[in-house]
Amino acid sequence: MTAFHTVSSSAEATLEEKLLAFADPRFRFEPTEHRYFFGRRELTGASAWLEQFKDSFNREERAASCAAMSGRPAQEYLAEWNRAADIGTKTHAFIERHYDYQRGLLSTPPDLFSKDGEVSLRCLKFLSLAGKRLANYEAVAQELRLFYTPPSWRGTPRRGRRWLRRKRKEEQGWCGTLDMLARHKPSGKLYVIDWKTSKKIGRERDRQPWRLKGVFSDLGKHEHNLYSLQISFYRVLLELAGIETSGGAIGWLPTGSTEPELIPAIDYRSRVRPLLLPI
Repeated sequence: MTAFHTVSSSAEATLEEKLLAFADPRFRFEPTEHRYFFGRRELTGASAWLEQFKDSFNREERAASCAAMSGRPAQEYLAEWNRAADIGTKTHAFIERHYDYQRGLLSTPPDLFSKDGEVSLRCLKFLSLAGKRLANYEAVAQELRLFYTPPSWRGTPRRGRRWLRRKRKEEQGWCGTLDMLARHKPSGKLYVIDWKTSKKIGRERDRQPWRLKGVFSDLGKHEHNLYSLQISFYRVLLELAGIETSGGAIGWLPTGSTEPELIPAIDYRSRVRPLLLPI
């Protein structure tokens, strides 16, 4: 998690104190396996939580399927997906350095022009958004790792061991890493922003026939819904830490001549919350 700046007013200091709660040393991220833990217990992340509502994605199987339909080698599809992930990682790093420089955490601004043309293009599109739609927003925290653990994890109820095993199996801890928690300077309100460098973001207007699964089977299976559910997940975790947000948005930085967009996320918190906190 990128460190956030020291704030002065009492309201902001309260926010900083709440954010520091996520720095609990018992909460850790294992980057090699991309797994989160609280002590010895493993937490369920946003991506894993979302998987249950859509068809599982196995890279090798999907690449083989695409190859069978197109005649192209499966390895080409795998290489394209790896390339897209690399572009996203480098673009995210530029955005983090941009805001760190604005907050005085870096002495020099990030170098805009890398040897990778696609990354430079995404960075230019981000700067376009930063100078227009995002001009009145400041970063409070970036790459913020959030978590929530059920009350039973923090103490040992006086019950039998069999009850404890059953209870702990039923209750889950949740976690995730949001790209940026931003403050709207004129109003002081907080927003969650997630950066996406995908080629397209499907929406309801695209009239896709596919649906999500389970309790979200009434929703179209497109990126706008999926990213909105992800952002709603983060907003619920922030709520549980006493941090209220006023909205969320997808900062879309596409390739080619397509203009970047700041797409408002659909607020699904009322549907996400009871799934994370079952009665």
